Amino acid sequence: MTTPTPTSLASDKRFAGWWVVGSVFLLFVANSGLSFYGLAVYLDALTSEQGFSTTSVSLATSMFFVVSGIAGRLIAPLIETRDIRWVIGAGAVISSGSLLALGSVDTIPKLYGVYAVFAIGFALCGLVPGTTLITRWFHTRRSVALSVASTGLSGPRQRGTDPRHRLPGHRGNNPADNVAEPREPRHSSRRCHPCAKD
Repeated sequence: MTTPTPTSLASDKRFAGWWVVGSVFLLFVANSGLSFYGLAVYLDALTSEQGFSTTSVSLATSMFFVVSGIAGRLIAPLIETRDIRWVIGAGAVISSGSLLALGSVDTIPKLYGVYAVFAIGFALCGLVPGTTLITRWFHTRRSVALSVASTGLSGPRQRGTDPRHRLPGHRGNNPADNVAEPREPRHSSRRCHPCAKD
């Protein structure tokens, strides 16, 4: 029977699994903010600034979720045979490139192609590889680790996805938002006597 040494006890206390949970949390915040919650922002920009119809962009958004679901199923064998860090890194590069290309699309086929590539990148650095990474690190308290990391999926919703909404002069594209705010009526300078009758 071996006696635990101070070095081994210190290494047990420095369990890196919770650092992995924090990293996956930040990954989910960026992934969901730029994709899931960001799709509404992209729709607004594509329709108001690049001339696409709402129907075309909405179909591209639907295709995004279909392609990402299929890609999530297909990358499972890839995660088993490849270093998951390279998979997530490749997904981040693909997503970044597709978002950069999104600002220059001018035809419907290009729009759908960019959204399809964006969906693949979203799947490569999204929920499937993130949760798989946590399950590899945790055998006990796995549910706690998964719940903490999954909180990052709703982080962008709490902070807001469109930075324009933080600008003082922005009111959005809704015509109802451009209506002047009602002002409180000015009270008359005369003060009514408390004993006066109506």
